[in-house]
Amino acid sequence: MTAISVATSHTKKFMKLTISIFCTRFNSSKCKTAAKMAVARIKLLRNKREAVMRQMRRDIALLLRSGQDATARIRVEHVIREHNVFAANEFIELFCELVVSRLSIIAKRRECPADLKEGIASLLFASPRCSEIPELVALRKIFEKKYGKIFVSAATDLRPNSGVNRLEIAKEHQIEWDTAESEKELLKAPEEMIMDLFVCMCVWGWVSRALWLHFVCVLSTISFSLAEDEEEDVHLVPGSADDAPRTSIPAPSSTSDTNPASSRPSGCVVGIIKRNWHSYCGSLEPMPMPAGRGGLVYALFVSKDRRIPKIRIQTRQLENLLDKRIIVAVDSWDRQSRHPSGHYVRSIGEIGDRDTETEVGNHFISL
Repeated sequence: MTAISVATSHTKKFMKLTISIFCTRFNSSKCKTAAKMAVARIKLLRNKREAVMRQMRRDIALLLRSGQDATARIRVEHVIREHNVFAANEFIELFCELVVSRLSIIAKRRECPADLKEGIASLLFASPRCSEIPELVALRKIFEKKYGKIFVSAATDLRPNSGVNRLEIAKEHQIEWDTAESEKELLKAPEEMIMDLFVCMCVWGWVSRALWLHFVCVLSTISFSLAEDEEEDVHLVPGSADDAPRTSIPAPSSTSDTNPASSRPSGCVVGIIKRNWHSYCGSLEPMPMPAGRGGLVYALFVSKDRRIPKIRIQTRQLENLLDKRIIVAVDSWDRQSRHPSGHYVRSIGEIGDRDTETEVGNHFISL
């Protein structure tokens, strides 16, 4: 009798083990526990995320008040990301509660019910993407035993007819979106995708070549116009050391007059045909001269364009302008003076600042 009872117990254990291996029975209690724990964790994360978002908004307000716009822009991106995660967690909580309420229907039916397909597929889609909710991984394993790996992989990879609602964002922004084109693109054969990629690369090559040719033509036009302005606007020939520009060429000797190829003409200023004063970008350097009436101080303006001579201006705010890029316009140029006279127009920004130097370059190109 003892041997028979031992054999019977071993047989029962073997049968239970076989059933547990080959039978994929749905464990409703385990599913209910995982779903409720996910809801509790989402509520805990919600309170924590709300506190973090409130603190981040306060920090952004302080940054904007202190003028740190670039740092505030980066913080705003993080707030938007946290807000999106907050909204996604609300959907996950709703679908977990739906699974708990319809658990009896899920246990009775072998296939996934049509009214629960979106909720279950959304939970499967979120399980590998929401690492802060580990209960979703347990739910995915439970539903994988229930509906199979094909159903789970279709929802995770966002395949057509997987149940994940891709129209939710379009509805939120009131956009009429037809899913037929996107599904056709997802189901396209690899050969067609390679051909489309090849066509796109060819088109982009033609477009980039056309843009490059257009850019070269624009640069050549700008350089030609600048050269033409230099030749026509001012007709000056150095007559003395004070009137000579910084790149003046000395007059040739009398011995070289016999050689026409190497000789250069010399003369003096006869008159000005046309005045075409521009505004120039650059910085200031103080002049060793006493201040005049009302605190007026003389300073020399050094242009970014080294072909332009130094311009003498008068200002009352020299100390504030020494470390800044400014714009100066030329008023006149006395024949007896080495430097033209001008006036201060406006300030661009600090020297070395990226935005300031970019604006200086754009101003130089526009001239």
